[in-house]
Amino acid sequence: MTQGLVTITRNGQTALKAVCGCNGNRAEALAALIRTRQLSSIEEIYNAALSVEFGCPACLVVFTKDDANFGGKEIPRRYFKTFDQPDCNPRWDPGKFDLRVRLERGIISKTRKEPLLK
Repeated sequence: MTQGLVTITRNGQTALKAVCGCNGNRAEALAALIRTRQLSSIEEIYNAALSVEFGCPACLVVFTKDDANFGGKEIPRRYFKTFDQPDCNPRWDPGKFDLRVRLERGIISKTRKEPLLK
């Protein structure tokens, strides 16, 4: 099991995090999919993470400051408390991870139904 963290930032500020407790070594695969497909919504990124086996339904959480997808379960408060720290893995109190990828995003396509960045 490897902890994984993929963070999307805009101007250095956290916009979205995808966190997993298994298969964190697939973080680059998820980042590549986000880049090539220009994924922007929580749901798109959650499904993409599962498709490249970055985490599993039991451990995968994709979230923004205001919303989250954790397979219908509620996520712990610390996820939102540490959201503004792009390199912090909220799964562990010390914030450690085995593999982290950070994507800096500028403008998200306005054709998306639920743009991640406004």
